[in-house]
Amino acid sequence: MRLLFSEMVASKLRKRHRVTEREIVECFDSWNRKSLLDVRARHQSIPPTEWFIGRTAAGRELKVVFIKLDQEVFAVKTAFEPNEEERRIYRKFS
Repeated sequence: MRLLFSEMVASKLRKRHRVTEREIVECFDSWNRKSLLDVRARHQSIPPTEWFIGRTAAGRELKVVFIKLDQEVFAVKTAFEPNEEERRIYRKFS
């Protein structure tokens, strides 16, 4: 698996969300449920934007938003601590 982070995304993760790239790798490593499509109009992309909620090695829960470029390559768009509604949606539909 290969994760891609643009400079803008990497900066936003560190400064705005206080999330490290290592934490995102840990979430991908522990990911064991289906991802969900982000169907909101402003988040539409080709390939489609997807997301999941994962856990870091330290137990921190993160919503990870990404685009799957091929079977093993993912472009990370953002990651942050999910709110209760996002947790509910993920539990229900994943």
